[in-house]
Amino acid sequence: MKVLVTGGAGYVGSHVCVALAQAGYQPVIADNFSGAPTQVVSRLGAIMDKAPILEHGDVFRTAWVHEVLQEHEPCCVIHLAHHAGSLDTVADRLHYLGTNLTMLASVLRAMEMSGLYTLQVASSAEVYEALGTERLTEHSARLPQASTGHAHLMVENLLQGVREMNPVWRMAVLRHFHPAGAHASGLIGPLPLRRNPGLLNRMARASMGALASLEVFSHHPTTPDGTAVRDHTHVMDTARAHVAALDTLLDYDEGFTVNVGTGQGVSTLQVVNTFEKVNQRLVPWQPLKQPVVEVAQRVADPTLAHHLMGWRAHHSLEEICADTLRWHNNNPHGYEAIPG
Repeated sequence: MKVLVTGGAGYVGSHVCVALAQAGYQPVIADNFSGAPTQVVSRLGAIMDKAPILEHGDVFRTAWVHEVLQEHEPCCVIHLAHHAGSLDTVADRLHYLGTNLTMLASVLRAMEMSGLYTLQVASSAEVYEALGTERLTEHSARLPQASTGHAHLMVENLLQGVREMNPVWRMAVLRHFHPAGAHASGLIGPLPLRRNPGLLNRMARASMGALASLEVFSHHPTTPDGTAVRDHTHVMDTARAHVAALDTLLDYDEGFTVNVGTGQGVSTLQVVNTFEKVNQRLVPWQPLKQPVVEVAQRVADPTLAHHLMGWRAHHSLEEICADTLRWHNNNPHGYEAIPG
């Protein structure tokens, strides 16, 4: 069966395509390559021994999405396309919110025109308030602290409203907890640092000398060493969660929302220590002098994902650290450095 993956050339999307192929599905990538290079497709072909189907276009164009759906007749759409521009000004943030909601609305309209009502959407742990030290369940308070979290919450609310109006929709919302790492082949991985400034990527770049040092805020009073505690999930575990959600959706009459995380929180300095030990590389770091606005702890309770979908994370933090550095060593400038 075919599965349409919007944003399938992106960081999470490319790994989802690999996981889909491994599970026997045929991924169809819909991407305009505004946030990912075209080289991703050939790299995916090398991993999968068969190039994925590519539809090069913009999901803003409802008619185009409808044509793609009519041609391929997928069993599900996994919507991962998103705008990840600057959030420096109010205008930037309004553009970010409006763009991502408009993309989703376009996909929803095209699916309804095609009579396809099975949809997966990636959300984020950032939708949670996360003020305490307890693990976050799907029923924890949703009160985002950042613009990206607000955008994901608005997406979730839009989906809830659509399904309330038309219960025929089968929707799965997967709240990602800090996807990190790369495929073990080193062929696909995070986009260049300017587009994916996650902790592990900055850590790898600092260990290679591409960054002078890793800046760390170390004054959280509720964490063991004063640095932020996060639930880092290997991107291939995140990808396989989407496959598990697909299998569940196809046999399930209702929608569901699940956390996609390991359930294990580690502090920034614990990640640094693990990275150094695994890779035998020093990670130079320095404390941030100015306070930052960030949640002290954000860790998933993934119990529901296991009970409902039979999914749990299998990759360790050590594997995340090793795969991240392998990717950056092999691709110091991202995909752009190697043609094809």
